[in-house]
Amino acid sequence: MPSVHLVLRDLRQAIRALGREKGFTCTVLLTLALCLGANVVIFTVVRSVLFRPLPFPHPEQLVVVYNGYPKAGMDHAGASVPNYYERKGNIAALEEIAEYRPGSVTVGDAGSPERVATWQATPSFFRVLGVQPALGRFFTEEENEYGKSDVMVLTHAQWRTRFNADPAVIGRAAGCLFHGRNNAVG
Repeated sequence: MPSVHLVLRDLRQAIRALGREKGFTCTVLLTLALCLGANVVIFTVVRSVLFRPLPFPHPEQLVVVYNGYPKAGMDHAGASVPNYYERKGNIAALEEIAEYRPGSVTVGDAGSPERVATWQATPSFFRVLGVQPALGRFFTEEENEYGKSDVMVLTHAQWRTRFNADPAVIGRAAGCLFHGRNNAVG
């Protein structure tokens, strides 16, 4: 094992050599700075995406269940409504179960329609996440029945941009808000 004297001598010699070769020294320092910066950025992204817990109560208890049909080449297929009701009462390991699926709706006045991304979800979706609405209410199990789905939940962004953050939209029929839809804002 080298003595401290030899290590200090080698360190002094390296520092003197770097002082003589300024171009090489700048290149080395620039390379180290770029590599360090890249590692910090990668670590920050990985930490925020993979390691930070979800912003819900008990995020470690949330799971996503997919149907899988490997022979059909579908590893992550959505569940049907019968699958949802079958799983809802028969999987003892799950305290609560919810279903959600993407969709879209056309909104706006005649002559200026706009397609808006939506999510269809069961009433239990918000209970599973443990969240409460900022205004109004979420829909109930009774409103989940076919023909009784007259409640929608607006995102904060939609409420601010489309309705100018007007609290009076709460409780209005969505047919007045989203033309062609028979829903209410809750």
